[in-house]
Amino acid sequence: MADLSHLLGTKTGDVEKPKPFPVGHYSWVIIGFEIVESSKKKTPGIQVNCKMTEPKDDVDEDELAEVKNAREKQQRMTLWITEDTLWRIKDFLAALGLEDEDKTIEELLPEITGCTFVAPIIH
Repeated sequence: MADLSHLLGTKTGDVEKPKPFPVGHYSWVIIGFEIVESSKKKTPGIQVNCKMTEPKDDVDEDELAEVKNAREKQQRMTLWITEDTLWRIKDFLAALGLEDEDKTIEELLPEITGCTFVAPIIH
């Protein structure tokens, strides 16, 4: 097990809840993905790991400044894989510019790393 003494030695009065990203639109870059499974129904999914590259005009800059290491934080988005949700995956790939009707979703997935897109954060 990892040495957690530096974290567990923190006084409770010094622990603060991290500030969330403020609502608004952001540019994101995909840094990778992995195939996952939901814990309850065991539904397979694609977990897309992203980092924010740029806040858009509708993001409060002062609130964003309060988010510790905002540009280093990873955000995850999960696309569930079922027969009824394949269209969402196809639309996401198309939004990334990965439209190729001769390739399978499985063939296109490795190409998502490094792609950018704009998406909102909502609470």
